Amino acid sequence: MCIVMFSQSVERREQARADLKGLEDTVAKELQTLHNLRKLFVQDLQARIKKSNNSEEGAEEEGGSLAQKQKISFLENNLEQLTKVHKQLVRDNADLRCEVPKLEKRLRATMERVKALETALKEAKDGAMRDRKRYQFEVDRIKEAVRAKNLARRGPQAQIAKPIRAGGGHLVGGGTPGVVRPAPAQDIKRKSIIVGARDES
Repeated sequence: MCIVMFSQSVERREQARADLKGLEDTVAKELQTLHNLRKLFVQDLQARIKKSNNSEEGAEEEGGSLAQKQKISFLENNLEQLTKVHKQLVRDNADLRCEVPKLEKRLRATMERVKALETALKEAKDGAMRDRKRYQFEVDRIKEAVRAKNLARRGPQAQIAKPIRAGGGHLVGGGTPGVVRPAPAQDIKRKSIIVGARDES
């Protein structure tokens, strides 16, 4: 908003300068015209005074002088009005010159504030990105730890027991590979009955 106000003030200043320049040119032209008319009026009066020989010529001179006076009066009134406007524009221009340094200072402060906010925003974005990466890393680490813990809790899968030859033991499910345990007593007794029957026959 300060930038907009400053731009409007600069535009007003430039417009005032343009108006002042135009007014100065107009005043200068009016002054020159008035000066020329006065000069012509004086010259005309002097010429008419020298050439006046009778009352008729005096009446004509008086009529001419009256027209010249009216024109001069009209120009003087215009000049007075233009002078007032010129003075007002000069005062406005002076006020704008006093306001411009303040507005420029305000604009610089605003731009510095904007720059500081942009820097803070960038730092906040960078910090948020770092926090997000750190959070994702922690989540992945926790997931990996939980998965490893679950695998360790399950342990190795149970091995399938394989039969062995008669006379020996058999593997017990879940036992240590290569370790043979003796067969149960019922199996040994059954095998003895079968062998005795074969001998009797």
